[in-house]
Amino acid sequence: MTSNTPKTKTQIIQEFQEMRGLEESTCGFYKTIALSPEIQDEEVKEIFKIIKDDEHKHAQIIDEILRIVKNNL
Repeated sequence: MTSNTPKTKTQIIQEFQEMRGLEESTCGFYKTIALSPEIQDEEVKEIFKIIKDDEHKHAQIIDEILRIVKNNL
């Protein structure tokens, strides 16, 4: 259930930092798969590399959101 109480700046920053950590972790997970010698299919490896890059972009977006929140709230 969602609370109607507004979040503080500190809570917002903390939650975005947690989200960034998840994006970085996910990026690392996909990188590990993409580099795995057990996966022979280059198409599969390329798909995981693309997903890894997307996760990295998500982390960068969250960095920008954090910058905006820190400077404007």
